[in-house]
Amino acid sequence: SVSELFGMKAYRVLKPKIDAALSGEQITFETQLEYKIAGPRYVHISYIPDIGLDGTVYGYYGLTNDLTELKRSEELLRSTEERMALMLENVTDYAIFSLDKDGNIDSWNTGAEMIFGYAAEEIIGRSADLIFVEDDIAAGVPEAEMKRARQKGRASAERWHLRKDG
Repeated sequence: SVSELFGMKAYRVLKPKIDAALSGEQITFETQLEYKIAGPRYVHISYIPDIGLDGTVYGYYGLTNDLTELKRSEELLRSTEERMALMLENVTDYAIFSLDKDGNIDSWNTGAEMIFGYAAEEIIGRSADLIFVEDDIAAGVPEAEMKRARQKGRASAERWHLRKDG
């Protein structure tokens, strides 16, 4: 039986879903189950009723995908991203920002706020040309940096930039 195979903790969660499948309903869900042998696992489950031509439900087919390692990897990535964002946000000696593929600013740290004078909420989504001096814009410097960033994964440079106050 299901309770013997998976254990009572898992069976208590699965029983209402199994009953729904046995009443003819197709069920798909994700949950964490405490299996008797395997322990806690995060799973995606589909129960498909086996319905005869006369409409009689003879049983159900079950498909279970174990997503535990995927969920752990996602949580680790999320945690790493949060720590990285916190670290970058607290760097105040350097302006650290990123641009989207169109050259618009999509991240802006505290150091960038202090150095350039723009608060994140007033510059995110705007063109990075705002911080380049006119001569660099005329010489195509912003486009050249974007090209270098696409090729090498980043672009850094030392040059004069324009603060919000000019």
